Amino acid sequence: MPSRTRSSAAFFAFRDESAKLFPNMLSILHLSEFPSSPLCLNGRQLAFTPLNQSNGAGGTYADLCPVYGPMSKSNKIVRILQISNYPPPICGWAIHTQAVQNALRGRGADCVVLDVGPGRRTREEGPGCTPILGAFDFLLKIIYFRLRGFTFEPHVNGESWQGYLLALVPVLVGRLTGRPAILMFHAGPDQLYFPRKSGLWFLAFQILFHASAAIFCNLESVKREIEKYGIPSEKVYTDYFVKYPIEGLPVPLSATIEHFLQAHEPRLFSYTMFREGFTPEVLFETFAHLCEDFPRAGLLIAGPCEIPSNIAAMINRWGLDSKVLVSGNLAHNEFLTALQRSDVYIRTPPSDGLCASVIEALSLGVPVVAMENGIRPPSVITYGSPEASVLHATLTRVLRNLDQVRSQIQPPNVAGSLDTEVSLLLSVARGESR
Repeated sequence: MPSRTRSSAAFFAFRDESAKLFPNMLSILHLSEFPSSPLCLNGRQLAFTPLNQSNGAGGTYADLCPVYGPMSKSNKIVRILQISNYPPPICGWAIHTQAVQNALRGRGADCVVLDVGPGRRTREEGPGCTPILGAFDFLLKIIYFRLRGFTFEPHVNGESWQGYLLALVPVLVGRLTGRPAILMFHAGPDQLYFPRKSGLWFLAFQILFHASAAIFCNLESVKREIEKYGIPSEKVYTDYFVKYPIEGLPVPLSATIEHFLQAHEPRLFSYTMFREGFTPEVLFETFAHLCEDFPRAGLLIAGPCEIPSNIAAMINRWGLDSKVLVSGNLAHNEFLTALQRSDVYIRTPPSDGLCASVIEALSLGVPVVAMENGIRPPSVITYGSPEASVLHATLTRVLRNLDQVRSQIQPPNVAGSLDTEVSLLLSVARGESR
């Protein structure tokens, strides 16, 4: 018997025995949202009715109500679970996750997102998305969705050990049950735990890469590093990154943002998380010095995080309270509208891969000043070290020559397509590939 047949047979035997031993397992999973398509467990068709009961995390529980009846093989549909961020809040990962979900549904698949992002505890549930509420909740949902026949697509980078574990679990479960996962690797070529030439983190990512059916990354340089882990070249794809159409701009902004943009010139914009990798202290010190030469300048900050007390104290100490606006999370078209109306977009993390907001800024003709990482698109003005004096000199040069800088912007060449990723996902989910 072929190994895939043996693995599949073992999985379905495990599934059937689990359903006998744990008939009430579904009732403790606290899933808040289920797709509208019929579900099947152990040969019985199930329907699910939401119960508007708070789960203490801003979502709802589900009242699981089985409706018994056979489901024929002709009704079988492909099921894919993305394990990633889901908007809101927006970020490159979240936008891509939503686009893939829409594309899969457009081709008849049942795609659910298991939200592991920062908005998971406060979101209003959207269709086909359920948050994780802790480690045990995550494990239960991985088991539950695999028993329902879902193929996994976890998203990961090389910056977080927690994120690594959130990818490793579904990758191993998929491999051990005969349906290996497709891994989305959102990483630049220089991350905290990747690449490594030896040691624990080399072994950790080697296991993750080998256990996956295929790996999507967004740069040839990253692909070459993955291949050094002993991964065949044909298993690694580099064309998932997509430049999405920018349509319907501008849209109305909040009165607060509108007033801020009208009151300041030049207008600087940045998507910033208030943590080490984004060097917020450098950004605000730079802006304080910049205001000495441009006293009407304003800095608009978007991102999902509330401003921490130490950063607020720094803004106050530099006398920037009226010159900095932290807007919090913006809807995607609001973000693009604010970007379009800005004079310069600032991107500070050095560990970026292809960054969606950088691509969008260049597409809108907005100059980008970004930390050099060796892979920035043409037209991006880079600075070489995370120091306020270096960033200040770069921004000053750009602001004094804005018209010239704008005229030299080249539209980014992004050749990626959702079709490759979606087609491979469907192929793996049907058992036709790898």
